Amino acid sequence: MFRSQVLHYSESIRRFVTGGPQVPLAAQLVGALNVAIWFTQFVTKLNDGATGKSEFPWHQDNGYAAVEPATNVTTWVALDDVDERNGCVWIMPRSHRKGLLDHKTKSADSWHPTLPVEGDGVPAILKAGEAVAFTGLTLHRSKLNHTPHARRAFFMEYADATSTFQRPGSEPRPILSESNTWVVIGQAPWPGA
Repeated sequence: MFRSQVLHYSESIRRFVTGGPQVPLAAQLVGALNVAIWFTQFVTKLNDGATGKSEFPWHQDNGYAAVEPATNVTTWVALDDVDERNGCVWIMPRSHRKGLLDHKTKSADSWHPTLPVEGDGVPAILKAGEAVAFTGLTLHRSKLNHTPHARRAFFMEYADATSTFQRPGSEPRPILSESNTWVVIGQAPWPGA
């Protein structure tokens, strides 16, 4: 279950994503003077080890919307303890060095872009409240939840405030054109600058 772009719905979330302890770290990883939060999402992975519905295949976040420059960083926060049994995130080390790879949907009724990947990657085993950060080009996935409890997480994606994004089949647009984008460090560049 997904709930995207939530910072307009809660003052507490808005304060956290624009001024929490992750912001200076994300800005350091993005490496820009002006940094924006441009995507947020709550994810709940239900117990469905028998059905196989909640497996999230290998992908890069930029496979959904290519960000340029591709210095965007996702901070994935565990809201429950996560491990291999309940569907933690798996990261493929150094995969960001390959650039944006060609993603395909796995079936006509799926909206999940994916691509073939060799290897298992490394599980991000986290306690509730801990986080892992990775770039928009890092290959990652999550497997099934084999426990009787839901696995909850929240993630935030930060980018250079001058970035553009492009969804498949559309033209590039400035991330600042999105109503869910907020500048968190620096300032918004002037139009045309």
